[in-house]
Amino acid sequence: MRTDTLFYQLFQTFHGLLFELIDEPASNAEGYDFVSVEVKEKAFRFDGIFLAADVEKPIYFVEVQFQKNPDFYWSFVGEIFLYLSQYKPLQDWKAVAVFADRNLDEGIPRQFHELFVSQRIRCVYLDTLRDRSDNSLEVGIVELIIADESVTLDMARDLVRELRNREREATVSQKTVELIVDVLLNKFNNLSRKEIETMLTFDELKQSRLFQELAADYSREVRLEARLEGKKIGEKIGEKRGEKRGEIKGKLQGKQESVLRVLKRRFKRVSAESRAKINHLPESKLNDLIDAIFDFKSVADLTAWLKVHGVDR
Repeated sequence: MRTDTLFYQLFQTFHGLLFELIDEPASNAEGYDFVSVEVKEKAFRFDGIFLAADVEKPIYFVEVQFQKNPDFYWSFVGEIFLYLSQYKPLQDWKAVAVFADRNLDEGIPRQFHELFVSQRIRCVYLDTLRDRSDNSLEVGIVELIIADESVTLDMARDLVRELRNREREATVSQKTVELIVDVLLNKFNNLSRKEIETMLTFDELKQSRLFQELAADYSREVRLEARLEGKKIGEKIGEKRGEKRGEIKGKLQGKQESVLRVLKRRFKRVSAESRAKINHLPESKLNDLIDAIFDFKSVADLTAWLKVHGVDR
């Protein structure tokens, strides 16, 4: 999904966001609709326009810029005046240029300097948002768009938790979560929507009663599968050796194989070193591992667990 599409959805969902970005009260958005309008002469479409039925409220032209463009201001100002010429609105007008960071701003041509001195056109640099201490959840979603991938997921989880703690209409909450997921899909195009939704809600889901019940059922299922597998292997070993120890050893091997199958289903691949450590765990530690599986978010968590609980060979 393109960045300008993300911002269109954000402005359409949160009308107050634009005014927060230019340090005005979000309540100033009252009465505005956010629309996309095309200037016919060039088939140019603004990223968005805020329009109000009240002619005393100015029109706001919005353009989002995430790459360098030396002609940006020439195009933006030119299209604004084409719009004014074409539609002849009764309202006064203002404009906001939203840059991902200040380095993308090539500088204001001196021919338009007065438009900026008068603040008829204003610039917003998203990389400065982190310096503000009172950012709203909506501004937090914008920060998510420009955040480093290494911290994006944790930021997204914090936003979802904050959203859950607020009293909002269910439809608004759902739309907000969808926007957060859209931002992550834009950053991590190797992940599916379902995978991202699972990653976002996993911590919260773990605290729910339903999850606890499912985890208990799953644990019982793994244990049962292990016992059955162990019994089969044990019977074979016992038949060959005629020893009770065969059944005991087979039971342990069956449990080990079951645990490895579950881990492979979760993480697709388990290293040879981890497999070897699991195969040397005593039954009590295997039971602990079965209980811990649901707490693992990645194969790195398994590796760390085995480092602490594994048996040196």
